[in-house]
Amino acid sequence: MKGFRLVALCGCMAAVAMGLVACGGGSSSGEITVNPEKPQELAEEATLDGVHGGQTEVVFLLINKSKEEKLAIRPRGYFKRLGEGGLPQFQVAVSSVGRFDGHNVGFNGTLTLMPAQMGFVYGPAYHEQPYKSDKATFEALRSKFEEAQKEGGEGDAMACIQAAKGVELPQLIHNVKREGEREYSDGTRVFLVGGDLDVDRLIDVLVQMAEDPACGAQMSALGLPSAPELKAAKTILKGQIEEARATFSVDKHGVLRDLGFKLDWKNPHGESMELSLEFRLRVINTNPEIYFYPEGKSLNALLGNFGTSTETALRAGGTEDVIGFLKGLAGGLIGQPPAERSQ
Repeated sequence: MKGFRLVALCGCMAAVAMGLVACGGGSSSGEITVNPEKPQELAEEATLDGVHGGQTEVVFLLINKSKEEKLAIRPRGYFKRLGEGGLPQFQVAVSSVGRFDGHNVGFNGTLTLMPAQMGFVYGPAYHEQPYKSDKATFEALRSKFEEAQKEGGEGDAMACIQAAKGVELPQLIHNVKREGEREYSDGTRVFLVGGDLDVDRLIDVLVQMAEDPACGAQMSALGLPSAPELKAAKTILKGQIEEARATFSVDKHGVLRDLGFKLDWKNPHGESMELSLEFRLRVINTNPEIYFYPEGKSLNALLGNFGTSTETALRAGGTEDVIGFLKGLAGGLIGQPPAERSQ
């Protein structure tokens, strides 16, 4: 499996992290209190139930120790009104930086969705540009996106999280042990747990996601491995794993605040590889301020770099627009955003 595709695979691991607890055991209502002295119960109670706003961050790090190459990808953002009807409000930024497989990578992208406006930032690091849509275009695209969410399928933003549902932390993490406590800057106290990561089971979940028609289409748009390729990767990794660890933290109500995977192995060339993923959830159910760039080039200018236009996007269905967005994001993350065209 190529390095960049392996990096992109981390995005689905993040979906696993959210999907396996999205309808889990605990409650953020304050009615349930976990027992920090029983780490197995902490794993069973971990949930995102009741979370409709907050700050999220996912940090992917892929290192080729033999070549001294490192690549980091960091999606982060704020969201609110999730699950309250209609499109949620959010701002998500994604950056990638480093070097891998002989390629230098540096990219920054941001998508901001507000009740009456939408904006983007997209481009190579230090040369990214802001873009915004006019009101009429925004209203038309929002209608298409809302329709795509109602219809489900390939345009559903929750497709991969839904495909990962039914999986629980105890199925992926074995030999769990209490690893202490931590207090965040807002005063939230969390209980830390660590254990052995079941890599075979994790890959089985990713295969399950790839075989789901909706999630599989989104994975393909991002350039991720297909189900047969994932199954082949599982075979290749057998006997090559040197360390596979997982850690997580929950607060006293069982809400998952952190989830991390760390994997060390030898690739088919005998090179030492390390992959780590950390999912973080903070400032839950607050009213985070979402900043919107007041100025920017027209959205048509950005789409023109991809050889399309807002007119074409408006003629297409919401599902096609979502898949097109994912393809554009994937190109940027691996250091291949479209060249800026003169307007």
